[in-house]
Amino acid sequence: IRIPSLAERREDIPLLVDYFISEYNRRFEKSVPGVAGNVMDFFMTYPWNGNVRQLKHCIESAMNFTDSGQWIGFSSLPPYLFDSLLEEPPLFADEKEPSFPDVPSEPERKTDPPKQTVMESIREEEKEELIAALREAKGNMAKAARALGINRQAMVYRVKKYGLK
Repeated sequence: IRIPSLAERREDIPLLVDYFISEYNRRFEKSVPGVAGNVMDFFMTYPWNGNVRQLKHCIESAMNFTDSGQWIGFSSLPPYLFDSLLEEPPLFADEKEPSFPDVPSEPERKTDPPKQTVMESIREEEKEELIAALREAKGNMAKAARALGINRQAMVYRVKKYGLK
């Protein structure tokens, strides 16, 4: 039995996105209403080489960076989604490289001196806040999470993400 890839079933993407958001809203005790329109447009054109599992993990990651009541935007999406677009060669010689917000074109990356991106500075600030909260709570994850206004599961995720102990 051949199961078509998600790229071949693009009409399923909005349904899957809604399902995963409602599932993670329940798990994370949040109320994220959905993804912004331009993010859904991006999802509809993304190749989804990892199929449904990749989409699920993308939504889970974005939920960790989106507050209740907020729509999932580009800044909440995992950066690897944009990196993979720049690494993949075009399918046809005359095909242009896709361009999405917050994704520098390849020549900019090679000619510009390395500088901290907005996402890197956000991550650095988040890491510093996590460290400060953990110190204040003397390593107690639940206390630190409450101090930061996030749930314990999000705290554990972020601590693992930054390799904090």
